[in-house]
Amino acid sequence: MFPPPVTSKTIKISPTCAGDQTRVYGAAREETITVSCRLEASPPVVAFSWRFNSSGDVVDLKDEYVASDGLSSLLQYTVKSELDYGTLLCWGSNILGMQQEPCVFRVVPAEPPDAPENCTFRNHPNETFSVICEPGYDGGLKQEFVAEVIDMRTRRLLLNITETTTPYFQLVGIAGETSFVVRIYAKNSKGRSAMKIMRGYTDRDSTERHIAPVMGQPSANNFSDVPIAQILGCVVGVLGSLVLIALVAVLVVRLKKDKKRPSKTKVAAAGTKNEDPDLIPNRGWCILA
Repeated sequence: MFPPPVTSKTIKISPTCAGDQTRVYGAAREETITVSCRLEASPPVVAFSWRFNSSGDVVDLKDEYVASDGLSSLLQYTVKSELDYGTLLCWGSNILGMQQEPCVFRVVPAEPPDAPENCTFRNHPNETFSVICEPGYDGGLKQEFVAEVIDMRTRRLLLNITETTTPYFQLVGIAGETSFVVRIYAKNSKGRSAMKIMRGYTDRDSTERHIAPVMGQPSANNFSDVPIAQILGCVVGVLGSLVLIALVAVLVVRLKKDKKRPSKTKVAAAGTKNEDPDLIPNRGWCILA
C-alpha cells in the first residue's frame, strides 16, 4: 500500500512575503499613497497587521486605513511631515500563527529625477552609433531613460528609445546627409528630468557620424526652443551691428560739420603788423566770440 498523494489541500504554509512586489514608495508632502502587501500562505490569511517604523519608534497603524482581502492588503498612507518618511511593516496570520518576518516597505521623499550626465558619443560599423550617459539622482523612485532623435529639417521623430536600466542608447538607421537632434532625459512616476540636448549629422554615405552637446539647457518640453534660441542670437547680433554702424555714421557726419564751421573769429587790431599771416602774435588780437 502506498500513502495517499500529497495535494495542495493537505499542505499548510505559514504566511510569507510574496516576491515581485514594490518595496520602495516615493511620496511628496501631503500626498496619500497606496501600499500593497501580498503574502503566500495556506490556508489563506485571515488577518493583517501594519506598523510604521521611524528612527526606532514602532507605531501600530489604524485598521480604518487598511483594506484586506485574502492574501493581499492595501494601506492608505499619508505623508504629513518629514517624520512620516520611514519603513512600513506588514504581517499576516492564519491558523498556523503569525508571520515570522514582516514584509518591509520604504517610504521616501519623491521628486522627478535629475537629468543624465556626462553623455558621450561612439561610432559603430553598420550605420549605427551609440550615446552613453551616467544616470543622475533617481528622485527616490525607479527611473527610466529616454532618447528621442529628431530630424532638424523636417522636425520628424526618427527614433524613440526607452531603456529601463542604464542610459545607453543604440541609434540605428539614420540616413546619410541628415542633421538631427538627440534629446535625452530620465523619468519616473513623479515626472521627467530636464533634457540633455546633443546635435549630430551623418555624411552622405552614412559611414561617418558626428555629434556634440548643445550649449545651455533648452526647455524640456519644446524642441523648437533649440533653433529659436539660435535665431534670436543671430537677430540680436545683427541688430547690434546695425546700431553700431549707425552710431559711427552719425559721429563721422558731425565731425565733418565741425570742421567746416569756424569756432572763432579773429580780427586784427589797428596799428599792428602781420608779417607772417600763418603766425599768431602774442598780443594785438581781439577775439570775438
